[in-house]
Amino acid sequence: MESLIRAVDLRSMNGWSTVLRDVNIDIGPGKVVGLIGPNGSGKTTLLKSLVGFNKSVGNLLVLNQDPRLVGANLFNDVFFIPDSSSLPGWMKINELFSYLSGVHKNFDLEKATLLLDRSNLDARVNIGKLSKGMAAQLYIVIATAVDSRLLILDEPTLGLDLLLRKKMYKNLLQDYLNSDRSVLISTHEIVEIEEFLTDVIFINDGEILLSSSMEVLAKDFLELKVDSEHLGLAQALPSVGSRACPGGRQILYRNIDRAELEKLGEVKQACLSDIFLSLIAGVDKE
Repeated sequence: MESLIRAVDLRSMNGWSTVLRDVNIDIGPGKVVGLIGPNGSGKTTLLKSLVGFNKSVGNLLVLNQDPRLVGANLFNDVFFIPDSSSLPGWMKINELFSYLSGVHKNFDLEKATLLLDRSNLDARVNIGKLSKGMAAQLYIVIATAVDSRLLILDEPTLGLDLLLRKKMYKNLLQDYLNSDRSVLISTHEIVEIEEFLTDVIFINDGEILLSSSMEVLAKDFLELKVDSEHLGLAQALPSVGSRACPGGRQILYRNIDRAELEKLGEVKQACLSDIFLSLIAGVDKE
């Protein structure tokens, strides 16, 4: 399968500090990939490295080009805004749209205008006067209106409440995604994005903890609710996390046969946030 992004042993330094450590990722077309990590984990550094904004070493191809060599030509088919605060506050929204339609060959002014009307934003307002939530909505409108093969978003819904975040993710993917395009979204908010993802990458302290499709993740990680009668047998199996719950304990397992767990209690697919927190906790213990 063609790779839209392929990084092998990608590393980045900030002075004497290593901020990305041997990153290996491979993203094909038709994917919605969540780059998930706590604040300061290296998410933004990785995204900026993927488009050539940060110095890095290692093998890197984005749309079969090395972004460190091709420069601005990469952005004919890749769209990236670091965050909504990078939008020019001195411009009105309609002025920004006019500017983008002149400098970016793939910016669809008609589509942007339609999406803006749907968002209830006023095109005559200065961007600098928008609230964080409104700026985030504008960010999504612009990103969706660019006909690119790869869309890279850094915390695009920062400042929005939960309901609006979920609505905006739904609208974004409905308006943008198809079998030829992919979206890479960084976030530390897991709950509202989980249902939209095809793949996930966990990052912490500049290292990739896990890179997997959601389909594989659902098979690999299972959660068992076990009562005191079977707790000893359950704890004898290798697990990645455990917590108390009403009536017993919830124990998270990786690569344990489901049939074996079902002999001990109620088994269900583990949620993404529990998997992430367990893997982070495991790293902290090492």
